[in-house]
Amino acid sequence: DTQISEYVGSGPFIFDAANWKPGDKAVFRKNTAHARARELMELVQLDPNALDRYPHQFSGGQRQRICIARALAMEPELLIADEAVSALDVLVQAQVMRLLDDIRQRLNLAMLFITHDLRVAAQVCDRVAVMRQGEVVEYGPVGAIFGAPQHPYTIALFEAAPGKDWEFAPPVD
Repeated sequence: DTQISEYVGSGPFIFDAANWKPGDKAVFRKNTAHARARELMELVQLDPNALDRYPHQFSGGQRQRICIARALAMEPELLIADEAVSALDVLVQAQVMRLLDDIRQRLNLAMLFITHDLRVAAQVCDRVAVMRQGEVVEYGPVGAIFGAPQHPYTIALFEAAPGKDWEFAPPVD
């Protein structure tokens, strides 16, 4: 087994890029990598001392937070969250969605949130693209799409949704 801290600095994401030239081996600065890892753990609301734990010692929600931290290590302008909460129970889903929203706002990130869960899309997104067989069939503000879907496929999705008697609550503008 490998501890989480042993992964830190082993990837290509922390090295002296400013002084790197083609042909040079990436020189990892272990102290810098560990400091950045601790900072990222705090950002995703995990105890930085958990870096000494093994992956199997983390819950599903904690593992998802670690994945988010890894994605943020590159300081992206766009965060792609592909089914980021689909494997989590609803309480942990809500926590991770709040965390993602907080991080998005604090770091001024754009986020592409990919999900099959209509309720999650209603809570997280401000704009929605409905895809069918790799093609966007409907796109627009979440309130418009959820309030008055136009495309037959979008309408069918809403009609087929489990608990369809519940209202999908789009975010308040």
